[in-house]
Amino acid sequence: MNIKTQRLIYYARQVLLGDEKLDGKPINDPFYQEFRGRGGQETITRPPMKGVSGQDKLSKLIGEVSSNLRILEDRYSNLRKKTQLTDQALLETQRQFFKEKRIIAEEIVEIKMKLSELAEELGVMSAELKSAVKQNDFKVIEKYLDMWEPMQFLTRKEAEEIIEDSMGEE
Repeated sequence: MNIKTQRLIYYARQVLLGDEKLDGKPINDPFYQEFRGRGGQETITRPPMKGVSGQDKLSKLIGEVSSNLRILEDRYSNLRKKTQLTDQALLETQRQFFKEKRIIAEEIVEIKMKLSELAEELGVMSAELKSAVKQNDFKVIEKYLDMWEPMQFLTRKEAEEIIEDSMGEE
């Protein structure tokens, strides 16, 4: 039994017995004033119990206090269960978040590797293009070919035919 419950029972006994003084002095405890209904938002009002002994009054009051205590304990238990469910949901969400974070990190690493491979391939292609014939060089060769006109050259067969024809005329 906690201290507040003990105080409540003690003050209930004081009220039931009609003694509103503690050691001959008025009780100025705010908790007691609330219990008596002079402060706080909730007041405890009961019809006077006539013809009932002080011990019966006390046992009824203790019964009421214990039922109120059970109600509060149930509320506390329900709050604890809700908190536990919320914590479990939060942990599940956190696990899912970290799982997704890990997957995204792996994808980022994979993308970086692909970018690195692409950069390497571009470097190779660039080197090949540098070693390829430039357009100016190609135009120079084209001019020489136009000037020489290799299509007008004699083939070996044509040369043999010309030689045979000239020998045959002689």
